[in-house]
Amino acid sequence: MAILCFIVPDVFCAVFPFHILFDEKMEIIQFGDGLTRLIPRFTKAKEAGKTVMMFDIFTMIHPYMAICYSNIKHFMNAVFLLQINPVNGNTNSLVLKGRMLNKVKENVCFY
Repeated sequence: MAILCFIVPDVFCAVFPFHILFDEKMEIIQFGDGLTRLIPRFTKAKEAGKTVMMFDIFTMIHPYMAICYSNIKHFMNAVFLLQINPVNGNTNSLVLKGRMLNKVKENVCFY
């Protein structure tokens, strides 16, 4: 992926282990190494060639809104809380706190 041409993706994933890179369709393009370990279903789906969407993995807690590209762009300066959706009745769920960065030229967002 040539989005960050000055850092190879493997190094970027190691340096930012909890980052998420997604496009305007809300398709997850890349996860950091930490999230890959916490959410193995993402890795399994990608290896199977399936599309993984942000709303399949996360629920937006703050700001309270539907997870869509236009909403995120509207609240770009806010702090976002994303909760990992539970799997198989597991009620424990990690909440991530961070900011979004929009790369307009590539139509992607970083979390």
